[in-house]
Amino acid sequence: MRILHTLFLSSLLLSFIPSLFAQDGKMRLSGSVQSDWLVAENDEAIGANKDDYRGTLLGNTYINLNFDSKYVTAGVRFETMEKPLPGYENLSDTKPFYGTGLPYFQVTASNHKWIEATAGTFYEQFGSGFVLRAYEERTIGIDNSILGGRVVLTPYKGIRLKMLGGIQRYHFSWNDDNPVFGADLELELSQWSKALTEKGHVLTFGVSGVTRYDDETERNFRTFYFNPNESQPILNSQTITLNLPKQVSAMDFRLQWQHSGYNILAEYAMKSHDPSADNSFIYRHGSALMLSASYSKRGFSTIIQAKRSEDMGFRSDRTASPTVTSLYLNHQPAFAYQHTYTLATQYPYATQMDGEWAFQGEVSYRFKRNTPMGGKYGTLLRLNASHIRGLDKKPVDNSILGAAGTKGYDASFFGMSDQVYYQDINLTMEKKLNKKWKLTTMYINQQYNMSVIEDGAKADDTNEIVKTHIFVADASYVRNPNFAIRVEGQYMITKQDEGDWAYALAEFSFLKDYMISISDEYNTGIHGGTDTHYFNFLAVWNYKSSRLQLGYGRTSEGLNCTGGVCRKVPAQRGFTASWYYVF
Repeated sequence: MRILHTLFLSSLLLSFIPSLFAQDGKMRLSGSVQSDWLVAENDEAIGANKDDYRGTLLGNTYINLNFDSKYVTAGVRFETMEKPLPGYENLSDTKPFYGTGLPYFQVTASNHKWIEATAGTFYEQFGSGFVLRAYEERTIGIDNSILGGRVVLTPYKGIRLKMLGGIQRYHFSWNDDNPVFGADLELELSQWSKALTEKGHVLTFGVSGVTRYDDETERNFRTFYFNPNESQPILNSQTITLNLPKQVSAMDFRLQWQHSGYNILAEYAMKSHDPSADNSFIYRHGSALMLSASYSKRGFSTIIQAKRSEDMGFRSDRTASPTVTSLYLNHQPAFAYQHTYTLATQYPYATQMDGEWAFQGEVSYRFKRNTPMGGKYGTLLRLNASHIRGLDKKPVDNSILGAAGTKGYDASFFGMSDQVYYQDINLTMEKKLNKKWKLTTMYINQQYNMSVIEDGAKADDTNEIVKTHIFVADASYVRNPNFAIRVEGQYMITKQDEGDWAYALAEFSFLKDYMISISDEYNTGIHGGTDTHYFNFLAVWNYKSSRLQLGYGRTSEGLNCTGGVCRKVPAQRGFTASWYYVF
């Protein structure tokens, strides 16, 4: 019934939109349309089978409408994906992704001084997102918006308070059995010190709290015990009943200092006992600590980061399957370089919510013009490195590591396991050769723990570490605004998984509004590959506020990741069409 009450109130608010906007007599309407389609075909060579989908013609469509006036804004979004694109169907989830509806509708009123209030659905993030991040990322099928209310108060300079409550979106419905409440207080301390302000220092302190309620208070499990004389745990006939906490809370503390080109951030989050499907129903406090320091000036920048997280999976529904991305309340950023080149994205890192140690550093330097390294136009070099490994977990007493109903494991704060989860070292050079030509080259070395990141996806070798060497060359030629060419070549060497890959692309832009590209991603057959081509043809036409894209080709099976969150996408072949329009 809670969901019906919330929907009724939101609908009532939306019905008053015309009168609200009429207060200043000026209403502005804007919006966008995005529609992506695939005519699926069978392709036995790559394992693409259109019968695995809900039809041959598959599509996702989103229509946004936004209304703005001086004191009130409102928005509504219509979505339809009755037969969604491959990778979106989420058939393993309890509530499938496909459907049609109005999952986003909200009204916000503000006096532009000290108060802002929102009713309906909204997105929000506290700090780095350790305890709350409600956001949308269509490329991986994430929309965990909150349906309810939010108030933002700025009663005095340097003070901002947010308070919210509601229920989380669950595909085309809402998780109405598990309400969520939260608050975030941010203090810009430097605003209260004239000395700090005059010298350009910015000092900010923040604290957040989030609470989730869950009606499930009991769950039954068969117990296991460990006999030192046996190599495997033994199932006990005894059944235990777990008492599950009805309320789970998380808090976040952060302190940030900025001055000139310096930026230092320290953030710590903790979570109460949260037995869930993500952690196999163990009783353990969660925590996350992040330290980040950066410096930049013209021509030079550097950043170094470290993060330790433990049992920080936080969902509005504790029973949600660990294999799906639904119902997450928080977000753990991946300390790994976000690659855009095709072969470098074949083995992306997915943040491990049960715990990890992660380190990342980057330094970039632009050599000045008319120097031996800079040449006539200057040269940019960037070195980035990330290293992620697991925690050093030990069994508690004689219980099985991670057994339901127990503490799960013991782990010292600085302890790290011998198991590397992911490593990426890459070096990039960008150089303008002359007025028309620009060259980018890149070398990437990766280590990818397939059994951890893909949850033992390769049953034949679940301990496999994929090691890669990737070489990239990207050259662009701009003759004038009406004609440009970009060519790209990549090669990946690896003796694991599917062996070596090669990639080539040619892209032609002409008459400002037209673009044609041809590409081929080739599994060479070297080091145990399949000797398979994944060709693609793409044509793009831009006209005023519209963009139409047509294509045909193959796509290999793999992970589609953004910010450390991944969705598995099956192999596919067929005709594609995409239309985007802004008004």
